[in-house]
Amino acid sequence: MNSMMTSMIDASANLGATRSRIASNTEFLQDLQDITEIGIGRLVDADMEEDSARLSAQKVQQQLQTIGLNIANSSMGASLKLFA
Repeated sequence: MNSMMTSMIDASANLGATRSRIASNTEFLQDLQDITEIGIGRLVDADMEEDSARLSAQKVQQQLQTIGLNIANSSMGASLKLFA
């Protein structure tokens, strides 16, 4: 009877230790998932900022091209007036 009680106590201790390890691992995995989600969020934000900067640069480039064409057209008109 005494050995059966000892076996049950040992089994209970092992079960408690296993439960504790599982709880620790679950908490670690949850923290890891949270950190991964934060990292992914930061990468997405950085990518969106890069795309926004690229789009702004393209808009400025288009504006400069338009200004250049306007200058070229107006100087061409002035040159034509000289020969007319």
